[in-house]
Amino acid sequence: MKSRKAKFRPGASGACEATLYEFRGDANPMPGEETTETPVARVAAADIHEALAYMRRWRPEFEIRAVQHIGLITVVSGSPLD
Repeated sequence: MKSRKAKFRPGASGACEATLYEFRGDANPMPGEETTETPVARVAAADIHEALAYMRRWRPEFEIRAVQHIGLITVVSGSPLD
């Protein structure tokens, strides 16, 4: 049986942790569109390599222009996500 790869992993504090990354794309509106909002995607992953792999697999059309480390997400045992 294959083990399921979780994005949250046990951290130093004993809680499960994941790092939150924010990817910003290129604001290229389609012809006829007036919006110039920058596309943004946020990904929780163990490290930047895992976050990039996720973006390449699930958002291949997203043109990454910048990546920012937002912070650390912790989930303590017994929370609704367990």
